[in-house]
Amino acid sequence: MRSNSLTKFLKSFVYAFNGIKYCILFERNFRFDIIVMTFVLIFKRFYELTDIENIIIIITFALVLSAEAMNTAVEAVVDLASPKYLRLAKIAKDTAAGSVLIKAICAVFVGIYIFWDVQVFKEIALYFRNNIIFSVSILLLILISYIFVFKININNKDVDNDN
Repeated sequence: MRSNSLTKFLKSFVYAFNGIKYCILFERNFRFDIIVMTFVLIFKRFYELTDIENIIIIITFALVLSAEAMNTAVEAVVDLASPKYLRLAKIAKDTAAGSVLIKAICAVFVGIYIFWDVQVFKEIALYFRNNIIFSVSILLLILISYIFVFKININNKDVDNDN
């Protein structure tokens, strides 16, 4: 009995990771959010952030990504329940997307509040100018990010994961 409950518990993590994998593969906005978060993590090294500011950044990341995942889940359930156009289905999808937008806008304001410092911007510009390897690396990362977000196009969204 006990190992059966442990197996179910461990399988729940597999299902959760499958959901995250789905979002990464099929949801462009989820990939975009990951890229933005990656750049935040790269550039936050130029700031002397408090523990509270770091925690706020992590919570903000989690809120935006979980909202994107929930939006994907709502869209999937609505599409399953209502394959044809219905006004209520549209309301459900639009409202879920609006929830993501609210969290994303809030994340931008959090970022501005924590990171807006003209002196640090000048230090970053100077660092770019004096470190060609860093500059080229960031440019390559921007190119890879563009491909990751906009050029990955897996057409078969009707993936059936046998969990």
